[in-house]
Amino acid sequence: MQAKHAIIPGFIVAVALLIPGGSGQAGPAATPPAEIPSLAANPAAHRASPVVVSASANGSVQPVVAAGWPIVVEVMLLLKPGAEASLTLSNPAGSWSDALKLECIGPGGVDCSTLFSPAYATGKSIELTPERSGLLVWILDAVEPGTMPEGSYRIRAVVDEKTLGGALPAGLASSPILVTVGPNSATPSPGAAQRKCLAMMNAAAWRNDTTKAFANAAAYLAEHPQDVAVLFLQGKIQRAGGRKVEALASFEAALMAAEEHKEPMGENFAIMEVVEDLRRELAPAQPAAIPPPEHPDNVAVQKPAHPSAPPAPPAVKTALPAPPQVPVAAPIVPAAPDDLQFMRDPHGQWATAAEASSEYGPVRFSARQATGAPNVTSYGDRPEAWASKSADNSEEWLKLTFARPVRASAVRVRQTQNPGAIVKVEAFAADGRSAVVWSGHDSTAYPKNQIAWFTATFEPPPFPVVAIKLTLDSAAVKGWNEIDAVQLVGEPATL
Repeated sequence: MQAKHAIIPGFIVAVALLIPGGSGQAGPAATPPAEIPSLAANPAAHRASPVVVSASANGSVQPVVAAGWPIVVEVMLLLKPGAEASLTLSNPAGSWSDALKLECIGPGGVDCSTLFSPAYATGKSIELTPERSGLLVWILDAVEPGTMPEGSYRIRAVVDEKTLGGALPAGLASSPILVTVGPNSATPSPGAAQRKCLAMMNAAAWRNDTTKAFANAAAYLAEHPQDVAVLFLQGKIQRAGGRKVEALASFEAALMAAEEHKEPMGENFAIMEVVEDLRRELAPAQPAAIPPPEHPDNVAVQKPAHPSAPPAPPAVKTALPAPPQVPVAAPIVPAAPDDLQFMRDPHGQWATAAEASSEYGPVRFSARQATGAPNVTSYGDRPEAWASKSADNSEEWLKLTFARPVRASAVRVRQTQNPGAIVKVEAFAADGRSAVVWSGHDSTAYPKNQIAWFTATFEPPPFPVVAIKLTLDSAAVKGWNEIDAVQLVGEPATL
């Protein structure tokens, strides 16, 4: 098994341990495991081993699932306290992970091991230390009644010490996981629906299908917009994929929901630590000034260089190559009259993802620059805002996605260059339904050379809103019409 992606090892286990509801067992009937053939282990080997093998399925050692659910088995190799400072595990003929086999035995001794396939392993070789563990993941994509009928199953990971050259003693294995496959319910309990969503997100993430993971989250959050565990897991997957702006919005939504639920302070503190850590990561150095997109009608004018400075190279209108992470700035000190009021609005949320009809660049001036809280500090051409590929090119659009579905009643758009081009606002549900909530000519008399907010208020559409699409008539307002941030305002959606 080879490492396929950079998702944080064991991140799903943390959800079950840290987030309210992440380890609940409500759902399919949690019947006690029936007596089935046990999987022999060697206790003496465990005592003699410098390594502990720990295993869980869907974040639990006694999970309850039903037909259609995935089962994600995560196995960790941990160096025991007091053992040597480090231990290297390697396999001359392949990966160290080839030494571990997954066993799944069901009712009547039926071997279901081949239903699981490997999805992830920590490198080809691994050096175990007190701070570093080895991780392997096996996945059953969906429980099928024909191959895994209702009943009790025992799953464990077994180490073949010979493959590792005798680095570990014989007979080493994890304690068994007791999996109960229960009946499907036409009306699953909230706990069951949450656990199924978390398992499906987890499985998709390990399969490197983040699109599917986020789709599962969006569908669930449309009905449960304040589910702390799902919001938190969504943020962890976004962060592991380098989408830190979206991750911060998801973590902040989880924290807000946890505080509204009055969860124990210790659990809230765990989320707060992640939020503060990510905010520190996103805090940039002072961005260097770069030339704005060239256009004779642009209002912003570059300051002349200091007489002693060397002449600046001519501006070249080409897209810059994308760095590993999109540079983003922290939320700003208010620079427009309504900034402070809007940023403090408890019913407002900032976009977590964006796409556009066109972008001036893949990083600077890209659609993703319109996500998150405002970060443009002054009016004019700024790389921290979205700009279309061309100015005055008739119709352009910007579509933004938000972490929490809401009963939307307003949209606020922070325009940082040549405002007034918005002619239509559409709202979207998670299932694709849409409605035009505002259209017309923006007749606002915007102050010259100042950041300005466009606000559209409307009656809530008949569905929870998760996305907003702005259509701009870019030819109506000369120059690049740049957008820094978009806020969706509304009450939490209810069934």
